[in-house]
Amino acid sequence: MLAMHEMSIMLSVWNSIEEEFALQKYSKLHNVELEIGEFLGVVDESLEVCWESIIMEKPFARGASLKIVKIQSLVKCDLCGNTWDFQASLYLCPICGVAHSTIITGKGIEIVGMDVD
Repeated sequence: MLAMHEMSIMLSVWNSIEEEFALQKYSKLHNVELEIGEFLGVVDESLEVCWESIIMEKPFARGASLKIVKIQSLVKCDLCGNTWDFQASLYLCPICGVAHSTIITGKGIEIVGMDVD
């Protein structure tokens, strides 16, 4: 069964890949490397299943591999400036106890590399 969260993410990634293929006139996709922030809560295995279901439908991508690199989610306290891992204490600063913070890394997804012909 496909996870809807991961499928919507992968469809967005594919839109970007197909736009780049059309623009650059590439003919074959061999692999893609994605950086995915931990904050998104993506399950790698579900994303890989979505990838496989999509490449089966795309002749130019059949057999292409996917590499997923997780980016740690870091949060910065708006009051004291402390930085910590989001997974450790969510938005509550472990130093001053304030819940006013900003996610500074690990909240997005980016295609960082593609091997193409």
